[in-house]
Amino acid sequence: MKIMNRWFIASSMFVMSLVAGVWVSYDFNYQQILEREQRALSSALEAERLLFQAKLDKYASDITILQSIPPVKAIIQAKSDSQNSEVLTIWKSRLKSIFKSYLTANEMAFQLRYIGFDENGKEIVNVKKEAGVAQVIPERLLQEKSGRDYFSEIRLNQFSGVYISDISLNRDFDSISIPYNPTVRIAAKVMASDGVPFGFIVINVSANAIFKELISKVPKNASLYITNDKGEVLYYPDESLNFAFEHVDVPVWDELYSESQEMFVLNDGTKITSVNPSRSIIAKVNLPLTSGLNSLNIILKKDVDDIRLKAMSATFFSVGWVFVIFVGLIFVIFSFRKSLKAQAALSIEKTEKSMIVESSQDAILGVSIDGTITEWNNSATKMFGLSRHEVIGEFTRDVFLTDSVQTEDEYIVSQFVKGYKVKPFETKRQTKRSQVFDVSVSASPICDEHGELIGFSKIMRDITEQKRVSNELELLNASLEKEVQQRTVELNKSYSLQAAIMDKAAIAIIATNAQGYITLFNPAAEKLLGYSAEELIGKQTPGLFHLESEVVARAIELSNELGQKIEPGFDVFVAKTLAGLRNEREWTYVSKTGHKIPVYLSITALYDENDEVSGFLGMATNISELSSSRKKLEVLKD
Repeated sequence: MKIMNRWFIASSMFVMSLVAGVWVSYDFNYQQILEREQRALSSALEAERLLFQAKLDKYASDITILQSIPPVKAIIQAKSDSQNSEVLTIWKSRLKSIFKSYLTANEMAFQLRYIGFDENGKEIVNVKKEAGVAQVIPERLLQEKSGRDYFSEIRLNQFSGVYISDISLNRDFDSISIPYNPTVRIAAKVMASDGVPFGFIVINVSANAIFKELISKVPKNASLYITNDKGEVLYYPDESLNFAFEHVDVPVWDELYSESQEMFVLNDGTKITSVNPSRSIIAKVNLPLTSGLNSLNIILKKDVDDIRLKAMSATFFSVGWVFVIFVGLIFVIFSFRKSLKAQAALSIEKTEKSMIVESSQDAILGVSIDGTITEWNNSATKMFGLSRHEVIGEFTRDVFLTDSVQTEDEYIVSQFVKGYKVKPFETKRQTKRSQVFDVSVSASPICDEHGELIGFSKIMRDITEQKRVSNELELLNASLEKEVQQRTVELNKSYSLQAAIMDKAAIAIIATNAQGYITLFNPAAEKLLGYSAEELIGKQTPGLFHLESEVVARAIELSNELGQKIEPGFDVFVAKTLAGLRNEREWTYVSKTGHKIPVYLSITALYDENDEVSGFLGMATNISELSSSRKKLEVLKD
């Protein structure tokens, strides 16, 4: 009986110990796997962020180049001169050609525009890619964009540099384009020569294409979510929720990521399943777009059910060993687990580094100090046509068949030994088939655990196409600059002649804009009235030096003559001109000193390239002597 009791007690203790061991083992394995999966998810998320950022950086670099091309600045100068419509047309044509070439060469970009801040943000040049073909939008279809948020944000005085918009559905004429085309806009402000903001260049890039690349990199059994900084969903596994906030009220991400509710019903009856945090792990990163204005969130989610299964499997494995070896091998088991943990971490680290190297679009080489190749990624194989087993262990000079490579490697090693950095440089390489092409090379040192230099890595990028485009742009710029110089000489001659006529004229010549403000006040006018051009241009109307009594009396005369109400003011001077009638009569000018001067004033209209009245030109002749002679004649008659 006592023996049975002892066996019962021992068995009970064994079972309790086994259960406790199983629970401890399960909890330990679960936490370890959970942490590992969380790290892997975070690493994958960082790769997603870097991919997205690389896409944005590429177009940010492009917009900076496009911002500085000659036609952009030339259009500003041509638009400031209303008589320069021919030059403006030429520069627009040049810019359209450049825009078309850019869209043809960039698959994700589908629209490229030059927009001015004036005229309600009317587009100056618009080139759009439809069905893969870049087409110039006709002048009559150019739109005004002052009502769009990106227009207002770019126009902000404190904004400078490259602007990246929120991702939203593309719109034409204020209506969402069908089919839906999620769009991110990359823009750069364009300044006039006087430093005043004139407008901006903006590239429309298809966010769908970027989303597809991000989705292709999502780890197995994980889900991708993308929201804007308000939490509104841009991409969700349930596609009915993508950009739904542009049409109806829908939950934001924080509401979808809810423990208390697992199903949402939209206005149209669509059911959306939310994410339950108790059954998933989340990795989330915020990607700034334009600093201080907007950003987006990239989120990866993975269910924990798979982690629980892995933890249970690991637990049963551990318990099996515990059951067989029991207490005597507990220490060995813990040591083994510790070793497993270190190996898993090392494996993850190696896998992460290997994935980064192998997925890179650039050729990446590892080179030892003596010049032998130790690493060679897939992109290097594609670029040079040489497989990994053909080059590993070979000298770089033998692989690339040029002595300049050896000199280059020796220089790199010498710089790293001195503790200096090696700046990226451009050189030439040749493929296995002896095809020579341009590359950009950057190098980084590789050191052992003691910090000693054991080699270096080389990252090589094919820049043949970039160099070709750059050379074409240089030739185009040279051609354009020559044309501009020739046209400038012609314009200067014409302007000099006009300026000489205006400055040397004996009569007062005064021009105004359509609103009546003075835009031209020649030296003869300054001499006649005593005002300087600086005092009046853009600040005063001709009413300043007219007798008010004459203006009021003339308003009454014109009202009777033209059969319409003419108010005393600037309309008195131009009403007959606008009616297409001859507009000449005597007036009394009042000089700055108060002296009254009788003049004979002729007023004509000025027209712009669209045949619209853009202002008025007045030519006033001093008839003081004529008026004095007339008065003497009247006295003699009397």
